[in-house]
Amino acid sequence: MKRIFTLVLALLLFLPFFPGYAEEEIPALYPIRENGLWGYMNRQGEAVIAPRWIEAHPFCGDAAIVETESGEGLILKNGEMLLKPEYCFAETMGGGLSYWKWDPVEEKPVGPQGFYDPVSGCLLPPCYDRIYDYDGQDLLIAVNTTEDGEDRYGFICRSTGEVVFPFVFDGPYDDAGFSEGYALAAFERGYQGDGSVWGPDYHLYDLEEHETVFDDGIKPDSCVSSGALRIARKLGEEEAALHPWGWGFLYGLGTPDGTVVVEPQYDYLQYAGEGLFDIYQDERHGLMDSEGHVIVKPIYHFAEETTAPQIMYLNGYAVIEDFDPGLSETDESSAYRMIILNSGGHEIFSYTFPENEWMSLGNVMPNGLLWYRKDDMYGLMRITGDTVEYLTDAVFESHFGGYFKGDGLDFAKEHWFSEGTSPARQNGLWGYIDETAAWIIPPQYDDASAFRDGLALVEKDGKLMYIEHSGAVVWEEE
Repeated sequence: MKRIFTLVLALLLFLPFFPGYAEEEIPALYPIRENGLWGYMNRQGEAVIAPRWIEAHPFCGDAAIVETESGEGLILKNGEMLLKPEYCFAETMGGGLSYWKWDPVEEKPVGPQGFYDPVSGCLLPPCYDRIYDYDGQDLLIAVNTTEDGEDRYGFICRSTGEVVFPFVFDGPYDDAGFSEGYALAAFERGYQGDGSVWGPDYHLYDLEEHETVFDDGIKPDSCVSSGALRIARKLGEEEAALHPWGWGFLYGLGTPDGTVVVEPQYDYLQYAGEGLFDIYQDERHGLMDSEGHVIVKPIYHFAEETTAPQIMYLNGYAVIEDFDPGLSETDESSAYRMIILNSGGHEIFSYTFPENEWMSLGNVMPNGLLWYRKDDMYGLMRITGDTVEYLTDAVFESHFGGYFKGDGLDFAKEHWFSEGTSPARQNGLWGYIDETAAWIIPPQYDDASAFRDGLALVEKDGKLMYIEHSGAVVWEEE
């Protein structure tokens, strides 16, 4: 494999380029609208980049997306254009920006794809057919299509653009990835010793191109998480008949040095976050830690089964919906429960659906808060240790906000509290609540966004304005 890496690396044609400017630390800038065009102001409400675009986004690192009729581009905080507005951009799950050339006639992106990393400032020119940034790790997956129309992918460094693993893999790249110093990649087909087809032939490599090898018949089947990874063993026909809820394999747990921690024995297994793995057996889900200790036996059933983990931990807790099919024919309402599990797998909250009522819970935020929803209205709960309390009834019509939703932050966290506050709507108007669910700015705006760098963008009577935490107006659209 190393020989192939060396040959491909010698043939590389594309190199990344970086923003060619030097600037002192520039304070935060905020998009503003004047006479229908967008520019940027400073913290004091003074316009520092004159409005001249039909759209301007919040800064992501040292660059921000601006839009003209010809497309979107990137502007720097000193007012210089990093990319002329002739592209279209999409935020990745890992926090970067993918971009393509924009065809204004066809109104669609065309050609190869580039990438901007807001942390390092690396700007990779459009030179790959596709770039995937799943989780913000150090390496990105880049895909090129051969003259025969076959996809080949490799791994590139997000902060330099350097090719780390060459474009030799042709298996499913949506399962590939890089984490904790190891890359998982696949060839399209592999064969076992008896000639039977294994399926995607997964391989795990460290950065020195050493491959992890398990015992015969066992293959790596996931990226590394908390020092462990899913391993798989293909079942024979007779053995597969004994596991009707599986996918023709049994799954266990291994480590990147090739050690089998848990022999393949589950219908599925996938990382659930924070050092725990979701184990799936006989249509039920449970939990295992990264050392192979079963924390919760598979007891939870879900109405909609997928291959994705149904138990997912975030900030110390997992929010799940449990469904008992044995009760559904006799008592439909009591067949569903919303449950919160702590890091030990113990239930600290359980809500059984009463008749004609539906409830859902959001993810637990870093401050222990979480939103819940009943009958299209929202309320707020708080977890302190293993204690769950309702801070409010379901009295809010929304807490999502409208302007710059996400505001350049992780899209999965866009509805979390920001700077100790959250937008909330009541009786058709928006205000801001604190972490006790008390109003710090009463409802009075037609729309509102989260606070960022001390200011929040709101709309009132058709005009945009920026306000401070006190509600004082810093800037108002004329």
